[in-house]
Amino acid sequence: EGLSVFDISQPASPDLIATLDLETPGCNSITIEGDQALLACNPSGFHVIDISDPLKPVHAGQAAEKGAMLSIANRENFAFVVDSTQQGLAIMDHSNPASPKQVGLFTPSQIPSDHNSSYMFESVRNCGEYLCIADGQNGLVVLDISRPEEPVALGVYGNIVPSGLIADGNVVY
Repeated sequence: EGLSVFDISQPASPDLIATLDLETPGCNSITIEGDQALLACNPSGFHVIDISDPLKPVHAGQAAEKGAMLSIANRENFAFVVDSTQQGLAIMDHSNPASPKQVGLFTPSQIPSDHNSSYMFESVRNCGEYLCIADGQNGLVVLDISRPEEPVALGVYGNIVPSGLIADGNVVY
């Protein structure tokens, strides 16, 4: 398992043009930042792939922290990864792609309210200038990430049970 690259210029017949075997199962989520593909994998953690040549993707680096990383969002040099092993949102600095490192961890206990900290984050997405987390039984959580290493919870909407999110600017679905 790892990364597969497809050419869909002929949508009736997608063409597999490259693969990169990471020898790990469960790369569940991917995002792109410039010439990098950022992968959240379970159980091998966070990976950076150089995709400057889509025909020859190269494994650039992997964070030392291993874990069940399930969902990913990115803002500049920081990836925000739902990590069920650490039971929170791991903040990864990938400014050095060969040696990405964890620089923070946001946990449910940091959300002010009657939030039940025993539940796990399900999904994370960029939401305009903010970051949004689908927090299972506890609803939607909006984070300020102006200081990426130290996200701050701005608000919670707890009357829903989201497992996935998508955002269009400041509108979240």
